[in-house]
Amino acid sequence: MVMVLYYYKQRKMESCIQSIICLKKTSLAEEKYSSYELEVLAVVEALKKFRIYLLGNKFKIVTDCSAFEKTMGKGDLVTRVVRWVLLLEEFDYEITHRPGDRMKHVDALSRYPVMKIVDDTITARLKKAQLEDENICSLKQLLNSNESKNISLEMKSFTNL
Repeated sequence: MVMVLYYYKQRKMESCIQSIICLKKTSLAEEKYSSYELEVLAVVEALKKFRIYLLGNKFKIVTDCSAFEKTMGKGDLVTRVVRWVLLLEEFDYEITHRPGDRMKHVDALSRYPVMKIVDDTITARLKKAQLEDENICSLKQLLNSNESKNISLEMKSFTNL
């Protein structure tokens, strides 16, 4: 699943000043969805991911799924899609259909397998180093103690490291 957020200068679609690309692998349950449901799911996931940028702003959803635009006005929807439609209600958006042959960049990204990080050795090494560091251990002990009045005075000893 590919989600792309484009920022345009002064709402003109000619000059893109920044774009954010987000990839998400579908779960085993999501793989069983129909192609239409996967398209709606991609939009919903994008809105969740980019929510902080989109709330309070009018924006355009560009999709190669022509059924997406038509379905938003239908009354007889599957429960899962109804939940998604309700989530879309908090946004101020316009849906635009763009044929798939004009969205090749997104299509190519969706076919590229998402790599999964098997082992996060850097985080483990940092955690181990912090547990072994005398200064960090002393600071943790100080912060966990009930002597909150003396913390500001005792913290000065940590500034000269």
